[in-house]
Amino acid sequence: MLNDLRGKELKERKKLEKSVNNLATVADVCAKLDTNDALLLADEVLFIYDSEEAEVIEKLANLTGATIVDEIIPYLTTRIICTKQTPHLRSIINSLHSRAVEGAVSNKAALTTDAISVEITTPEWLSACLVKQIVVDAGEYKPPIVSTTKNSEE
Repeated sequence: MLNDLRGKELKERKKLEKSVNNLATVADVCAKLDTNDALLLADEVLFIYDSEEAEVIEKLANLTGATIVDEIIPYLTTRIICTKQTPHLRSIINSLHSRAVEGAVSNKAALTTDAISVEITTPEWLSACLVKQIVVDAGEYKPPIVSTTKNSEE
């Protein structure tokens, strides 16, 4: 009986690999599977930026054990999940870095202050991590850069 359950789970995961870009499907199927997904991204602190699919993304994040924050917290937030890199998002990140440098107590400290290191990935990265049961390379999941505000609203 236990082997039957594991076999069924393996079949479900293979189906998921084909639908990794369908976030809602992955979230629903993974929620039904009895796995150790809950600790997969336990060290990640995610900020969901301006996404129409925020509810599904939150569900995926919760299934992986990631923490979701309401704002980017310097030196704590590890990833920003978004579908597009807009000028507004880049402005927010630059502003955080500027404030970190301004907070340095001397010019020498300002020169050695680390940049705010936040990786920007698409929601599909979360989905891929769940489906493959590993932390996948986020390099494949970079959102496109939008150069104008007009394009970012389309």
